[in-house]
Amino acid sequence: MARGSALRDILDETQLRQLLSTDRPLKWLVSDITHDRTPALQAYFTDELGVVELTPDNVARRMSREFFEMQSDDWFRRFYGFLEGQEALWREARYSRPEGHLRNLPFIRLEDGRHEPPFHGDGVPSVYLPLADDTDLPVVKRYITEDKEAMEFLRRLGLYVPDIVDEVIDNVLPKYALDGPITPAEHDNDISKLLMALHTDSTSKRDRVVQAARQTACLMGKNAVTGERDLVLPMQLYLPSDDLEVYFARSPNTWFLNEALDRLTSADCKALGIESLPRRIAFEPDFSWQEKQRLRGYCGSTRSEALTDFDLDGLEDVLGVIGQVSDAEARNTIGLNLWNLLIRLLRTNGGKEFFEGKYEWFYYFSRQASFDATFVKQLRETAWVPTLDGEVRRPAGMELEKLPEEFERDEILVRALKLRDVPEEAARHAEVQADHALALGVDIEDIILMQEHSEQFRQWKEAMRSFQESRPAFPERSTRAPERRETKLAESIEASDHKDYEERSRSVRVSRQRIEPSTWLKSQYTNDDGQMICQICEQEMPFRKRNGEHYFEAVEGVNGEKEFEGLFLALCPLCAAKFKELVKRDSGTMAEFQESVRGAEGLTLPIPLGDEEASVRFVETHLCAMKTYLRSAAGCVDVTGQPVAVASKLSSDSLLAHPSS
Repeated sequence: MARGSALRDILDETQLRQLLSTDRPLKWLVSDITHDRTPALQAYFTDELGVVELTPDNVARRMSREFFEMQSDDWFRRFYGFLEGQEALWREARYSRPEGHLRNLPFIRLEDGRHEPPFHGDGVPSVYLPLADDTDLPVVKRYITEDKEAMEFLRRLGLYVPDIVDEVIDNVLPKYALDGPITPAEHDNDISKLLMALHTDSTSKRDRVVQAARQTACLMGKNAVTGERDLVLPMQLYLPSDDLEVYFARSPNTWFLNEALDRLTSADCKALGIESLPRRIAFEPDFSWQEKQRLRGYCGSTRSEALTDFDLDGLEDVLGVIGQVSDAEARNTIGLNLWNLLIRLLRTNGGKEFFEGKYEWFYYFSRQASFDATFVKQLRETAWVPTLDGEVRRPAGMELEKLPEEFERDEILVRALKLRDVPEEAARHAEVQADHALALGVDIEDIILMQEHSEQFRQWKEAMRSFQESRPAFPERSTRAPERRETKLAESIEASDHKDYEERSRSVRVSRQRIEPSTWLKSQYTNDDGQMICQICEQEMPFRKRNGEHYFEAVEGVNGEKEFEGLFLALCPLCAAKFKELVKRDSGTMAEFQESVRGAEGLTLPIPLGDEEASVRFVETHLCAMKTYLRSAAGCVDVTGQPVAVASKLSSDSLLAHPSS
């Protein structure tokens, strides 16, 4: 039974047997029996008699390479026309929509009779529509594409007429992954096609050909030591030049491009990864935990971190050569060549940062620090710099005045290698620094520190600027009638429940549940941007709970005898821990804090947190509530707000009488 009459047109009785892999005779039921016209009869045939019902989907799932190879070209014309209206069988996967089953089957018949799936695993077409001329590329059989409906389907499927990029990726570059010989004339023709593909107007196609070429040993190279010629990867190649030939003279793994240089533009070389200066080679160093801590400035790290150090290609070989050369003039030539290359590398790659490795981590926001790359340490500690007296010295600690005149005095390179200034220049430099320090009103040591650690100072400056810009606004809660509010608060305090305690192994407050300090504090310390602010560090609470509310701690700032929301502070977990440990557990500090609250004139009160000088900031409504309670508890006012004759105070002993609270 066929669901849809179109299946009868593409599958005759012979093809049914091929599809179902049987030699038994098979027949289609009449097309009058359908779900819509005869539902009872259709159900009887399928449920009672066991008649197989074929749908476009289960037909596609039964198809195979063997089945396709048995069919004629005319059948493929009809089949492609049928698929035009069956997009679910060949569509691309997208979001929750599954991929069509045929998309990975070899249902495309090529000009040579082979069968291939329409796409590679990365979604790039593996076959193309036929060209006007003959081609070696895999194309759909021309006879099939002459059918209008079949051609329309193939276009909707995503196939197209190939261009030079497709020819290079599918036909030219794959040859170089094989062991077969390639003649010079053939190679020359292939390079011409590669360069044409690199100059395509399509950015996406250019990226495809660049990626494919970088992974293929398709360019002719000449070994820097032996002169041997061979096909190598583009990213192994350097552009030949006199200075690089001197530099790589002892590097047997280095290759120079041996193609016709007038054919490759600088943009072509850059795209393929061919360099004109020694490459930095990145690697991950094995830093200890202590080394990472020093780089972080002993700042915490809460997320994944990344370390990147660098070697310099060929440096170890050239440094080893200089020590073996006995001729002073030859040593001077090699050293000067290396010196000039380093200056060119600095100026081409962003200056001082070229000499640095990077450490990146996350602590509240993304941070990074720099350190001297491994190759810079090699340059400092190895004897390779010629002197005026014909020797070679290690740069670190060497006097700059002993450097031959032909060596350019590049300030960044001199500092990186730690050469010392001549006395006259050093004195003059120190004098200028002293004048600047005097004019700016800062210590000369601070200027030197900023010069020696310019990158770290820049990072600190950016972090401070980011901190200031991201500092949230502290909420405002003004009191319009302070005296009236104080009277009402005193009445509220008088009516508040007394704290109840029961005799247990430890004191446990049982009356706390009658008040909601957390709810009250949220209303006081949430600003107009929806940020809840800590009263001590004045930063937004560090994270939100699963219900979207800020996580914070309501810490009792005054140990009174009443259950009252105004006695609590809104603190982030870190400040809460500091307050509990360094204030509440110290009776003297706690008494001083309460006394400062009672006599407060401003909204910010200083508070010592161990060796750290900190402060507690209030909104006016909160401070008024806490001051009123303390005054009432000390006998300064009665419940109406009027002064009384008898005064008492909260002693430090009474404040700590119930530490569990």
